[in-house]
Amino acid sequence: MSEPREALIRRRAYALWEADGRPAGKEDEHWRQALREIEAEDVAPQPQAEASATPKPRARKPKATAEAPTTKPPVAPVAKPRRSKAAT
Repeated sequence: MSEPREALIRRRAYALWEADGRPAGKEDEHWRQALREIEAEDVAPQPQAEASATPKPRARKPKATAEAPTTKPPVAPVAKPRRSKAAT
């Protein structure tokens, strides 16, 4: 059975803390780094023995296109012409 996720993160954070020289006050930083590393391992390619299994399909991001935007750009207001004093 695999180790609970929190215990994995705790062990990794402790190892990072020791490698960093055991600084005080950086617990959250080491915890977040450990969490990122554990999550990266979860999405990393599987070892060769398990790679033969059917891969899970990934969702793809839509590609950016050079098409015109679907909304119209805002129109600047038109200034009203001023009346000259001679016209009144």
